[in-house]
Amino acid sequence: MTTMAPIHLILPMFVIQVAAYILLDKYNLSRWKYLVLVMYLILDFFILPDYLIPDYKDGEIRCGMPALAITFGFWIFGGGLTIITHCIYSIINSSNRKKKNIDY
Repeated sequence: MTTMAPIHLILPMFVIQVAAYILLDKYNLSRWKYLVLVMYLILDFFILPDYLIPDYKDGEIRCGMPALAITFGFWIFGGGLTIITHCIYSIINSSNRKKKNIDY
């Protein structure tokens, strides 16, 4: 049985985060984007790394390197991509909002 790699969760999370931001802007709930950001950071830092750390069989040597790599992968790539996505979306959205105000 194959296991899911962290990158297989980080990319769909990115797509869902952008879709959530677009929907929140569509329904004029833009302040809720911060809640989405915090929820994703909690997922990246605390929940998903523990979910993907492999289980050890009885008698198997317990090396911490896979757990460390998965945890740091989510912290650096998952948390970093979440923060970068939030910042870039906020910048693009604010520039589009200014452009719409100028056009009218």
